[in-house]
Amino acid sequence: DFHKRLEVNLLEKNTSAVQVSLKETNPEKGKEFIYTMIEKYNENGIGDKQLVSAKTVEFINDRLQVINQELGDIENDAESFKK
Repeated sequence: DFHKRLEVNLLEKNTSAVQVSLKETNPEKGKEFIYTMIEKYNENGIGDKQLVSAKTVEFINDRLQVINQELGDIENDAESFKK
């Protein structure tokens, strides 16, 4: 039911800012619905950023492990060559 009465429009092209309006006979109920919707949107955004951060850290750690292994192999080869 809310979906039919909810209107969301971009404020300007190429931006993420939107205008949200809801036709509701009870203004307090309408405000509460919009505030809850904004809160959930923000929670999802934070969750997405945390997931991206965790995946980035995991990727960097994996790459460092590979680089450390390669450097160790190079050092071993150089030591063997010197002997």
